[in-house]
Amino acid sequence: MTPQPAEKSWALDLRSTSADLLELSVYDHIGESLFGAGVTSKDILAQLRA
Repeated sequence: MTPQPAEKSWALDLRSTSADLLELSVYDHIGESLFGAGVTSKDILAQLRA
């Protein structure tokens, strides 16, 4: 039986602290686990492009 990826349930908070600086806060485990939990750089990039 192949494990199914978990539904992504992470929270992302973006704050602009100045004209050229963006603060990114991630509220989840960083990096994908064997079961698909956690947040990856691909997840964040997809969310920023959305």
